[in-house]
Amino acid sequence: MIFAAIIQVEETTDAQMAMFVELSEKYNKPEEAYGIVELFANCAASYRVEAELFEPDKPASAEFRRNLANGAEMVSLFIGSLHYDAPAPMTTGMIETRITQYVANFEMAPDEAVADLQNNLSVCVDASLFQKSVIDAMRQTLPASQN
Repeated sequence: MIFAAIIQVEETTDAQMAMFVELSEKYNKPEEAYGIVELFANCAASYRVEAELFEPDKPASAEFRRNLANGAEMVSLFIGSLHYDAPAPMTTGMIETRITQYVANFEMAPDEAVADLQNNLSVCVDASLFQKSVIDAMRQTLPASQN
């Protein structure tokens, strides 16, 4: 199986910039927020599944994917907290459901599951600039002792 490599790029791609603009316009609108919460919950699940596929042969790559998953989950929770009373159970449920769906798909149709994972990871890479921006903003609002 070949998986899309996720690397940090020096230059922002057009797709990343387009996704950044789209998400920046939507995140603060209650009618659009659910889709963004779901997008980043899906990214968290996708990165976690990818991490498991890298273990144990590539532990550093697996750890990198787990860190991306944690960041995607934080963005999902943050955007959810702007619009919903209990974003944590919603986000956790979305992530767990998507992981279960991936596992079932890998059991039934491995080739299709790989293609699905790659497609989702491609969307997550496009959303990475927004993810990084939200996390950076969250870090700036934390007291120095929590950074």
